[in-house]
Amino acid sequence: MPILDVFCDVYTKKLMITDDEEFVGNTEIVDEKIQENNIPLKKIVFFGKFLNELVFKIVWDRIEKLYPLKKASIKLLKELYNRDCRIKYTGDPSFWNIPVLSDAAYDIQSDNPLKKDLIPDICADVPHMISFENRLKIFQIFLEKDKENQDRFPYFSESDDEGNQDSKLVRIRRQYILEDGYEYLARKKAMKSLFQIKFINDYGMEEEGIDGGGLLKEFMTQLSK
Repeated sequence: MPILDVFCDVYTKKLMITDDEEFVGNTEIVDEKIQENNIPLKKIVFFGKFLNELVFKIVWDRIEKLYPLKKASIKLLKELYNRDCRIKYTGDPSFWNIPVLSDAAYDIQSDNPLKKDLIPDICADVPHMISFENRLKIFQIFLEKDKENQDRFPYFSESDDEGNQDSKLVRIRRQYILEDGYEYLARKKAMKSLFQIKFINDYGMEEEGIDGGGLLKEFMTQLSK
């Protein structure tokens, strides 16, 4: 395996300095002597498939003894995939997708927490193994779960973890939107939880109106200007 590790590292560096015409073996542009030293495109496609499945196997089955090989393999795999996105040398849009990560497998994965926990790692390190459509579905699932873990009901909470009253109600002076906004955001820990905005006018009086989302939008718009 150290030999494969070295090959991945060396070939990754070679790919970085190899242009697309040389990669696909365009003899009309690339000198034949240079082309003789390059790996034929058919072998690159075959090796890409092998490397893709190998990396998936290492990650999916948690083969710890092969972890030293994983970093170099993923780096080369990304180079091969990015090149394919650019020049389509495999000729197959689903070439890099792993069948077990298809829609049909989600129900099986949900029954196995260990496998389910690997999905975020795959999305972070080798997202091309999952089709764009399935990645979008996974993203939506993550969003829904994240919402479930957040405090999305500001009207029913009057204090934070430190016991500060009215922690969900933020009073913003119209003349000092930037100062008051950043002061509140700087000490806010749960940035994803909802909060209400109450504007204070130039006379120091609270403006009429209940924040149902419109005042918060106005606050964020003014703050970002």
